[in-house]
Amino acid sequence: MRKARGRDRLQALSKLIRIVDGRRMIEDDPPLPVRVVDDESRERIYEILQMYKRSLQDDRSHLLDEYLFVDVTRKVVGIGSVGTRDFVVLLEGRDEDDPLFLQVKEAEASVLESHLPKSTYENRGQRVVAGQQLMQAASDIFLGWLRGRAGRDFYLRQLRDMKGSAKI
Repeated sequence: MRKARGRDRLQALSKLIRIVDGRRMIEDDPPLPVRVVDDESRERIYEILQMYKRSLQDDRSHLLDEYLFVDVTRKVVGIGSVGTRDFVVLLEGRDEDDPLFLQVKEAEASVLESHLPKSTYENRGQRVVAGQQLMQAASDIFLGWLRGRAGRDFYLRQLRDMKGSAKI
């Protein structure tokens, strides 16, 4: 529990952020986080956040409206997700000490897809979110999904929201 409590948004802020010309930025540390530098990608963040908000409950969507986009980086993912797109988005709330980090992770086909009937979810991100919500008594309040312009499905969740694990 102590370890999980230490893995929160303020810990992420101290570990992942640097200040450049008075502006907060996610630390660029290739090959792990890599700055998304092209203007088109950065400009699409607003559109992406609007699509994602539609997957949230109204109260959570309203809460997200209180945050402003600050920065985004592409991230290298773990072994089970090699080759998928993964981004970290930094949003800022009432002040610079109110960060919200969202992980935007590509959702691919389930390994069970070829062995089971067709999923009731047309969006693979929605399938992942529904599965997490079924398995967790209280899931991340910002857990949501979207489909990008290129037809890729993504799910979003908070990065460093006091996730913990237990040795069994």
